Amino acid sequence: MALTLEDREAIELAIITTLNTRLERFGNRLAECEKSAEGAHTRISVLIAYLAGAGVLSGVGYGIFRILGG
Repeated sequence: MALTLEDREAIELAIITTLNTRLERFGNRLAECEKSAEGAHTRISVLIAYLAGAGVLSGVGYGIFRILGG
């Protein structure tokens, strides 16, 4: 069953919204770490974790985009 253009656009918007939300959360968490006394080690750990998560989401988003014919 082929997806309509509206379906594809809705899926793409959902992917973009999810990625933007993750990046916003990353920024908020990084700001919290900078304010606290946890130190540079924690900031680096948080950065690595969020970048890995963003990479996974990007990979999934790209895979869905390719499946949809993008």
